[in-house]
Amino acid sequence: MQYIFIFVYLFALLNCKTEFNQDIITIDISMGHISRKIGTLEPKISLGSNYVDNDDNFDASDIEEETKFSFTITGNKSHTYPMNCRLWENEEKEIKVFCDLEGEFKETEEFLIKESVNITYKSTKNVTINFDIDSFVLEKIEGKLPFLYSNTQIINLE
Repeated sequence: MQYIFIFVYLFALLNCKTEFNQDIITIDISMGHISRKIGTLEPKISLGSNYVDNDDNFDASDIEEETKFSFTITGNKSHTYPMNCRLWENEEKEIKVFCDLEGEFKETEEFLIKESVNITYKSTKNVTINFDIDSFVLEKIEGKLPFLYSNTQIINLE
C-alpha cells in the first residue's frame, strides 16, 4: 500500500516538473559575421533572433517594457560598452533585440559576443537569451543615426 503512495507522489513531482518547463523560453541570436553602422551619439543596434512567438508567449503591448536587460560588450580595441536592451515583436511575431549602448561610441571596432542573459517576463515566464556572434563589426558614423521602428498600426482613410 505504501508503494502506491510513493508512486503517486513521484508521478505528481514529474508532472510538476513538466509544467514548469513549459514556462522556459529560449531565444537564440546566432550569427557568424555581421556589420552595422552606428552613430557616435546615442548609439543603438538591433539584432534578429531565431524565435517566432507562435504560442503567444509575449504581448506586443508590453514586451519592450517587461523584457529590459543589460550586459557589457568589449571590442578588439579594448573599448567596453554597457548595453541596455529589450525585446521587440514585429507583426510576423518575430522577436528582435534592440540595444542602446551607454556613452559615446569611440571608433569602428569588432566584437565577439558569447553571452547568455536570463530575464523573467510577467513574473511567470523564464526567458534565456543566448548571444552567439563570432564577429560583430560596429562601424562608426559621426553624430546620431535615426533608429526608426513602429508597432503595427491601422490607418483608415476615408
